[in-house]
Amino acid sequence: MRKELVGRVISTEGDSLPSLMQLLELGASAVSALSLSQLAQLPSTALWDKLPSLRRVEWQPVQARTLVRTLLGGEQVVSGKELLGLGSLVRGVSSSVLLGVGPQGILGADGLDALSQELSALQRMALLKGLCRNVSMIELVRSVSSPLLSSLPLSALERAGLRSLDQLEGRSWTKAQ
Repeated sequence: MRKELVGRVISTEGDSLPSLMQLLELGASAVSALSLSQLAQLPSTALWDKLPSLRRVEWQPVQARTLVRTLLGGEQVVSGKELLGLGSLVRGVSSSVLLGVGPQGILGADGLDALSQELSALQRMALLKGLCRNVSMIELVRSVSSPLLSSLPLSALERAGLRSLDQLEGRSWTKAQ
């Protein structure tokens, strides 16, 4: 139904930027039916304006990658706050960008659990690697959410030097951990 509506608007208006902007005004669900080339045509300022609704849509990874490329404009450094603000679009953030994310604004943040559930296993590993560079392992283990915690390798947990049950309680662990 959504693709049909989008198809009608585009066939009537053409594949021009004004018609794509009209679809953006209709809402994020209409935008999710656009092709990758059409998504790439959307201006970053319009995407930033509509980010509160775009971040709630379930995007395919390739769609998210296209939108994130436009939003970030090729930036390789993203703050924790910006990363959390992307919502479901975080699926499109490259591992190289995630490697550069520092702990400020992300460790202990309310949205970290939701963010880590959106990330692929590779993205979670990249984010953890980046966070490990700037934070002690024990602090990282204390601060990360369960989906990220389960991605920590055993060697990292060993380096964390966990010594008491208080440090382990209430957390979700894999069998190996």
